[in-house]
Amino acid sequence: AHPDLNTRSAPEYVFLGNMHGNEPLGRQLLIYFLEVMCEAYQQLDSATISGGRQRQWMLDRKPELNTAQKLLQSVRVAVVPFINPDGFTAHRRENSKGVDLNRDFPDQFRHGANAMEHGRGGEQPE
Repeated sequence: AHPDLNTRSAPEYVFLGNMHGNEPLGRQLLIYFLEVMCEAYQQLDSATISGGRQRQWMLDRKPELNTAQKLLQSVRVAVVPFINPDGFTAHRRENSKGVDLNRDFPDQFRHGANAMEHGRGGEQPE
Protein backbone atom coordinates (compact mmCIF):
# COMPACT_ATOMS: atom_id res chain seq x y z
CA ALA A 1 0.00 0.00 0.00
CA HIS A 2 1.07 3.56 -0.60
CA PRO A 3 2.46 5.31 2.54
CA ASP A 4 -0.24 8.01 2.32
CA LEU A 5 -3.08 5.49 2.12
CA ASN A 6 -5.53 5.43 5.04
CA THR A 7 -5.30 1.69 5.61
CA ARG A 8 -8.30 1.59 7.94
CA SER A 9 -10.79 2.67 5.29
CA ALA A 10 -9.15 1.36 2.11
CA PRO A 11 -10.64 -1.69 0.38
CA GLU A 12 -8.50 -4.81 0.68
CA TYR A 13 -7.77 -7.36 -2.04
CA VAL A 14 -6.00 -10.66 -1.56
CA PHE A 15 -4.65 -12.54 -4.56
CA LEU A 16 -3.72 -16.19 -4.01
CA GLY A 17 -1.84 -18.39 -6.44
CA ASN A 18 -0.92 -22.03 -6.78
CA MET A 19 -3.74 -23.32 -4.58
CA HIS A 20 -3.53 -26.53 -6.56
CA GLY A 21 0.04 -27.74 -6.78
CA ASN A 22 -0.44 -29.12 -10.29
CA GLU A 23 -1.71 -25.75 -11.61
CA PRO A 24 1.30 -23.40 -11.51
CA LEU A 25 -0.02 -20.79 -13.96
CA GLY A 26 -1.75 -18.72 -11.24
CA ARG A 27 1.54 -18.42 -9.37
CA GLN A 28 3.34 -17.23 -12.49
CA LEU A 29 0.60 -14.71 -13.29
CA LEU A 30 0.76 -13.24 -9.80
CA ILE A 31 4.53 -12.93 -9.98
CA TYR A 32 4.15 -11.17 -13.33
CA PHE A 33 1.44 -8.91 -11.83
CA LEU A 34 3.81 -7.94 -9.01
CA GLU A 35 6.65 -7.23 -11.43
CA VAL A 36 4.46 -5.05 -13.66
CA MET A 37 2.94 -3.13 -10.74
CA CYS A 38 6.31 -2.48 -9.09
CA GLU A 39 7.97 -1.43 -12.33
CA ALA A 40 5.09 0.83 -13.31
CA TYR A 41 4.96 2.48 -9.93
CA GLN A 42 8.73 3.01 -9.78
CA GLN A 43 8.85 4.48 -13.30
CA LEU A 44 6.03 6.89 -12.65
CA ASP A 45 7.36 7.83 -9.22
CA SER A 46 10.84 8.60 -10.59
CA ALA A 47 9.32 10.57 -13.50
CA THR A 48 7.31 12.64 -11.02
CA ILE A 49 10.48 13.45 -9.07
CA SER A 50 12.28 14.42 -12.30
CA GLY A 51 9.56 16.86 -13.30
CA GLY A 52 6.02 17.20 -14.58
CA ARG A 53 6.89 17.17 -18.31
CA GLN A 54 8.63 13.79 -18.15
CA ARG A 55 5.75 12.36 -16.08
CA GLN A 56 3.15 13.57 -18.59
CA TRP A 57 5.19 12.25 -21.54
CA MET A 58 5.38 8.86 -19.83
CA LEU A 59 1.63 8.84 -19.09
CA ASP A 60 0.84 9.70 -22.70
CA ARG A 61 2.92 6.75 -23.90
CA LYS A 62 1.97 4.29 -21.12
CA PRO A 63 -1.40 5.11 -19.51
CA GLU A 64 -1.25 1.85 -17.53
CA LEU A 65 1.38 3.47 -15.32
CA ASN A 66 -1.21 5.89 -14.01
CA THR A 67 -3.60 2.99 -13.43
CA ALA A 68 -0.96 1.16 -11.39
CA GLN A 69 -0.24 4.18 -9.26
CA LYS A 70 -3.95 4.94 -8.70
CA LEU A 71 -4.57 1.33 -7.70
CA LEU A 72 -1.75 1.27 -5.17
CA GLN A 73 -2.80 4.64 -3.74
CA SER A 74 -6.42 3.61 -3.21
CA VAL A 75 -6.48 -0.04 -2.09
CA ARG A 76 -4.54 -2.46 0.07
CA VAL A 77 -3.22 -5.36 -1.95
CA ALA A 78 -1.85 -8.60 -0.55
CA VAL A 79 -0.35 -11.11 -2.96
CA VAL A 80 0.47 -14.68 -1.95
CA PRO A 81 1.67 -16.35 -5.15
CA PHE A 82 2.52 -19.70 -3.57
CA ILE A 83 0.07 -21.17 -1.02
CA ASN A 84 0.59 -24.86 -1.74
CA PRO A 85 4.36 -25.41 -2.01
CA ASP A 86 4.23 -29.09 -1.06
CA GLY A 87 1.61 -29.78 -3.74
CA PHE A 88 3.70 -27.85 -6.25
CA THR A 89 6.79 -29.89 -5.42
CA ALA A 90 4.86 -33.17 -5.73
CA HIS A 91 3.03 -32.01 -8.90
CA ARG A 92 -0.35 -32.82 -7.37
CA ARG A 93 -3.51 -30.92 -6.56
CA GLU A 94 -3.51 -31.66 -2.81
CA ASN A 95 -1.06 -30.61 -0.14
CA SER A 96 1.23 -33.07 1.67
CA LYS A 97 -1.66 -34.14 3.93
CA GLY A 98 -3.84 -35.03 0.95
CA VAL A 99 -6.13 -32.02 1.41
CA ASP A 100 -7.47 -30.07 -1.56
CA LEU A 101 -7.07 -26.52 -0.27
CA ASN A 102 -9.74 -25.22 -2.62
CA ARG A 103 -12.32 -27.51 -0.99
CA ASP A 104 -10.98 -26.74 2.47
CA PHE A 105 -10.71 -22.97 2.18
CA PRO A 106 -12.06 -20.88 5.08
CA ASP A 107 -15.62 -19.87 4.32
CA GLN A 108 -17.64 -17.27 6.22
CA PHE A 109 -20.80 -19.27 5.59
CA ARG A 110 -19.49 -22.69 6.69
CA HIS A 111 -19.09 -23.09 10.43
CA GLY A 112 -19.10 -25.85 13.04
CA ALA A 113 -21.62 -28.48 11.93
CA ASN A 114 -21.17 -27.74 8.25
CA ALA A 115 -17.41 -28.24 8.55
CA MET A 116 -18.04 -31.57 10.26
CA GLU A 117 -19.99 -32.75 7.20
CA HIS A 118 -16.71 -32.69 5.28
CA GLY A 119 -15.20 -35.17 7.72
CA ARG A 120 -12.36 -32.99 8.94
CA GLY A 121 -13.92 -30.72 11.56
CA GLY A 122 -12.41 -27.52 10.19
CA GLU A 123 -10.01 -25.92 7.78
CA GLN A 124 -6.35 -26.75 7.43
CA PRO A 125 -3.82 -24.30 8.92
CA GLU A 126 -2.35 -23.40 5.51
